[in-house]
Amino acid sequence: MPITVSELAEQTGHGASKASNKSFIERLHYWTRERLLLPIGKRYPGTGRRRLYPDTARQEALILNAMMEAGVPIEAQRTVMKKLHEMLRQTPDLWPRLKEQQLDRLLVIETHQGKSTPYFVGGYTIDPRIERVIVFSLIETFSALKDKTSGTSTSFIEAAAALAAQSKVKATGGANG
Repeated sequence: MPITVSELAEQTGHGASKASNKSFIERLHYWTRERLLLPIGKRYPGTGRRRLYPDTARQEALILNAMMEAGVPIEAQRTVMKKLHEMLRQTPDLWPRLKEQQLDRLLVIETHQGKSTPYFVGGYTIDPRIERVIVFSLIETFSALKDKTSGTSTSFIEAAAALAAQSKVKATGGANG
């Protein structure tokens, strides 16, 4: 189900105070302008119309936020999100599949000779030729996700299961089939 910018901020744990909510919404708008976070339909829907995002935007926003807070340069963020969007096109049920495997996936960003290369892997061994490595645990990164109904934090595994259940209901035309 599509979500608004405000809902996205709230569900990713950034709606606790007005200041943090406003700051995070500004980041969401920035990522949208930079085409790192892709809304459904038009990026600029017009005055009085809300920009809507897919459910996967919750995970994408948390990945972008983690990269920004770690000081990952914008071009490296662009590379990571391009790879992530390709993966999601090839495997639309990526997040639920990770839940089934019960593995912590790592986002690894290696920098060698000024070029950043992202990987989504289950484990990582440091290569001494690499100049800079940033490793993010996706389970840890997604731990801030808020449950839509209760407003409490939910684990990445639980969020992926809920997303999978929603997808199945939509695909079958409702809960009763």
